[in-house]
Amino acid sequence: MTKISNIAALLLTFFSIVTFSSCEDEGRKTIIITPNVDKPTYTIMYFACGGATLDYAIERTLDEMMRSGVHENIKFTCNVKWTKGYTSLKSDGSGSVYRSMLDSENGYMEYELVGDNSYPLYKPENIADFIEWSKEVAPSDNYILILAGHGNGWHPATDSAHTRGTIRDTDLNRYISLEELNEALDMANTHFRLIQMVSCLMNTMEYITAISDNCDYILGSSHVSLMLCNEPSIMQVALKSIKDDSDESFVEAMRDLVSNIETELRLLNDPSVVIDYSVTDTSKVEQLNQAIGLFTDQIIALYNEESAIGADAMREKYGVSIAEIEAELANSYAYAAPHLSPEEFAETEYVRQSFTYDIVDIVRHAANSCTELSEAATMVEQQAREARIINHTMGVTGMQQTYYGVSFTNSENWISRRYEEGGYLTTEFDLATGWSRLLRINNTELIY
Repeated sequence: MTKISNIAALLLTFFSIVTFSSCEDEGRKTIIITPNVDKPTYTIMYFACGGATLDYAIERTLDEMMRSGVHENIKFTCNVKWTKGYTSLKSDGSGSVYRSMLDSENGYMEYELVGDNSYPLYKPENIADFIEWSKEVAPSDNYILILAGHGNGWHPATDSAHTRGTIRDTDLNRYISLEELNEALDMANTHFRLIQMVSCLMNTMEYITAISDNCDYILGSSHVSLMLCNEPSIMQVALKSIKDDSDESFVEAMRDLVSNIETELRLLNDPSVVIDYSVTDTSKVEQLNQAIGLFTDQIIALYNEESAIGADAMREKYGVSIAEIEAELANSYAYAAPHLSPEEFAETEYVRQSFTYDIVDIVRHAANSCTELSEAATMVEQQAREARIINHTMGVTGMQQTYYGVSFTNSENWISRRYEEGGYLTTEFDLATGWSRLLRINNTELIY
């Protein structure tokens, strides 16, 4: 989106500069007229960590912001931890943590050293410190937080330090967990207009539910999130179109933002790219979770009834047994690392990706097999449509649109993968819906 940003900058310059001839000897004079900007102000906070190819991508992101600059009502702050060994004009190879600010009065980014390679990004107080610092140096009417790095979604693991990962600190081999992110947001005591997650597997019900109280809108992906290297500048272009602080104006700007992301993705011209971007209205999350809870109540009631009367009586009463419902659930859409061969997938540490399913697709399959579940499934889909106000889905086989990823497993893997020990029962999503009740009793033969 460099071209868009440059055009906007040129137009602003054109309308901000008046030249006229003087009758005096000074010759031509240039008068700079400061635009009378009566628009809501925004500070974009960019919190990022390198790793693998991401250091270079993050550096390109910062360079893009330098080239485009910030204009009118928008400010930009960043907090970046480089991977040890990555050397560039911004990184000396030691893997240090730097922060900086770029705003309309400061046409450059002067980086301030925050900590060395041992600086733990995952500590809530360090995340909160960046947010509070940003508010101090770049106060605004509205705040937007962009989290950029290797995301890991919510998945069980034997070591809780490596599970439920928002952003991975590569050198410390440690993710910022969902719980740590939540604690940081609470400590910072800041309500965000938008939280954007440029990290993989974040548009899941476990994450959406947890952070919905801290922001008005969430932008994320249930799949791999490609770092386009111009996310903040694309955001800036969208924000500059906002005339007032209304939800309608902001949502329309976000619609433009997702459209510009889609344009960037199509320019890649890569048919193997599998991705989705969704914007969630967090005021609708509670109703969605109520619908998911109702669906869970009803399917668990069917499990309990069959346990009491037997499969034959169940089939005679409802025309279907639990085994047949589970057979249909086995066809639910699962994100299982489509960029890997079956052989690679069987051995990769990313096997956890096959635990991420789409909540709407799950309830649709359940309703296909049992009409008793149709009403509750329809309610889940309706509420998901209400919450997910903007969506772009690209390259997903058999799915025109995705909604929200969600953990889905069977009782055997619930135990072996240690969901309970991993803390699933304490997630805000499970507390709101009781979703784990299905996971603990379900015997669906899932593909791993």
